[in-house]
Amino acid sequence: MEKERHHYVPKFYLKNFTFDKDRKFLYAYEYKGEVKKVSITDVAVKKGFYTFVDESTKCKIDKLEEFFADIENKTAPVLNKIIRSENLNIIDSDREILSLFISTLYIRTPRFFSIQKDIAREMIKTELNVSAQDKENFSNSVKMVAGTKIEDDEIEMARKLVLEGIDKNFRVSINDEAVKPHFFKIDLETAWDLAKIFLNIKKWHLLINNTDLPFITSDNPVVIQKPNFIYDDRINRGLGFATIILPISPKLCLLLRNKPFKKEIIEIDNLDHIKKMNYSAMLLSYRFIFSNINSEEIKQSFDSILPESRKAVEWYSFGPFIRIKINPVIDDEIDFDLL
Repeated sequence: MEKERHHYVPKFYLKNFTFDKDRKFLYAYEYKGEVKKVSITDVAVKKGFYTFVDESTKCKIDKLEEFFADIENKTAPVLNKIIRSENLNIIDSDREILSLFISTLYIRTPRFFSIQKDIAREMIKTELNVSAQDKENFSNSVKMVAGTKIEDDEIEMARKLVLEGIDKNFRVSINDEAVKPHFFKIDLETAWDLAKIFLNIKKWHLLINNTDLPFITSDNPVVIQKPNFIYDDRINRGLGFATIILPISPKLCLLLRNKPFKKEIIEIDNLDHIKKMNYSAMLLSYRFIFSNINSEEIKQSFDSILPESRKAVEWYSFGPFIRIKINPVIDDEIDFDLL
């Protein structure tokens, strides 16, 4: 049973944000909800999230969970070394595993899964609307899916309802278990590509927090910010050009960037800079943020974010095409060269 409790944010990572000497407890802030003292065993966990059923044997398969666990086991000593030394003096193989850890951490959360569902749902709606423009094509498509028993007048009624507005007349739902194998296959391919970008293109920095306000993390820990050296918004929201941020403790944070700052190790004494970075983590969280302190200020900042600002995907269609913006509202980065 314990094996089926899949932590989409690893416990070894969350340990760094605990407040007790045994490193078991942290504070979980729910968006528009309560702040609770919780065990790292009971947060960022979902039963059977990485479990699949073999179609031929009907047996459960946990290979994906084992894959993530292997990455975590190799990453833990690397992160511990960085935290202890407060520098980035790590060997190439350590940076490789850390790149893979960050990329898989980005794609393995419920928030990323919900993004994929939103995209798939919107694509289905767009395709239905385009198909409904052609009466014969729509009829043939419906009969291919539903069989020939359905009457022509029923098909025509459905076509007209689609044209009137899918959101108004239909509810497009997606079965999580049915799409999970396909989504995670795409996720893993994405993770390998991202790891190469993080390793070979991004320049790495370590931020040291010298203020009294800690870095926070969340149930979607990999944070994205828009770099200030790219002004075209059409290409300034993806991970290829984005500034990637991963808090690794209340005091330390990794920052990956295409264009390096002047210093590899950057000390932050400005409280507003920490607040801005924490706000970015809040903005891209799924349901919870985590901290080693119970702070009313952190709670108020989290709850002040408008629900529409936390929307994971934004899209609009033109003809048969759909344009998608992942993370439609993300912060501009801090220019640490100006410090």
